[in-house]
Amino acid sequence: MNVNLDVLELILAQLASADLVAAAAASRAFLACAIPFLYSRIEYTDSHLKRAKHEMSPFATIAAHDHLGVHVKRIALHAAPLPRSSRLIHPAFLKDFALALTTTTNLRSFVCTVNGASPLLHHLVDKHRLSHIRISTYLSSRQMPLHDHIGLHSLSLDSPSQYVIDILPKWTANMQKTLAHLTLFESYEMDITVLIPTLAQLPRLRGLHVISNYRISHLTVLKALSHTPDLRELSFTIFRSREVSLPPLNFSIPPITHLSIDISASYNPGLKSLLARIISLLSPKEALAICGGWIGEIKALQSALTYQLMTMETVPVEAEAEAVIMTYLAILTLIQAHLHSSLHSLPRSRFFIFPRFPPPGSERSWIAAKASRCWESS
Repeated sequence: MNVNLDVLELILAQLASADLVAAAAASRAFLACAIPFLYSRIEYTDSHLKRAKHEMSPFATIAAHDHLGVHVKRIALHAAPLPRSSRLIHPAFLKDFALALTTTTNLRSFVCTVNGASPLLHHLVDKHRLSHIRISTYLSSRQMPLHDHIGLHSLSLDSPSQYVIDILPKWTANMQKTLAHLTLFESYEMDITVLIPTLAQLPRLRGLHVISNYRISHLTVLKALSHTPDLRELSFTIFRSREVSLPPLNFSIPPITHLSIDISASYNPGLKSLLARIISLLSPKEALAICGGWIGEIKALQSALTYQLMTMETVPVEAEAEAVIMTYLAILTLIQAHLHSSLHSLPRSRFFIFPRFPPPGSERSWIAAKASRCWESS
């Protein structure tokens, strides 16, 4: 087969991973062209963990063939082998991972949602092309070598330790010219005394996602928008509260295009009016996502609710589900009334309702991914 290599690269760039593997086995020319695509994104998930006894990990492969590391642009670690009766990552796996990291000179995105990987972070210090970091691990002052990294475009912290929270304002101050997306997920210590100084350093922020931070209310997030005039994508959690009114905001609301609302509170009649006020205030132009834990208590609600919302047709559902459906239909009516344009200009495919906030590392990933399009590396 006589194919120009430039054309072959364009073809291979469109293939999925399984098809790339098959194409690489066709000939040496195909293999040479496929290698950069095969190793551009390295993931390790539960499916890899199940096959760990029979297959070499991708990190072991790169450690054994260090010339492959130059092709790696994204690494995502969502699972890791653990020795019996231990919560620590297997030492051999950590060694291969560390060796692989040293060879990835073109790394642009690093995602780690497993605990116990903190010893690896110092390998990221010299990755000057690194623009996206998402970490979920307990970090102390000795294990946090990234606070001087100044070129990040996106930063996501899952369950950050107290030390990370304390240095966050200083860390983000070093990235105020580059950081465009910030995610703070599930913290019991994060509060307004950290959030406001952090956002004050980031006037160019385009995406802010403050989810399940139990000491930061939706009112705090809304008030903090005064520091982010260019914000486009916003996610926050509504916790249980008797307060259903919104405070007066004496500043211009940023032009939000993508809005995600995570409802941690139990369903109550005041919730509808609160959501209506928030949607009216923020007026998302392109996408809206809502999720609530109480939705998951109703069996088969998601499919029935989604069908009815998308088709506006009546479907047989349980009485409890019907009440919730009517609530959201009322919210849709409010959206139509309060957005600058009609409901038809907000594509139905861009309105989402989920029974719960997807956990980090899940296949569906974050609700923010659906609404904000910014989680290409999660």
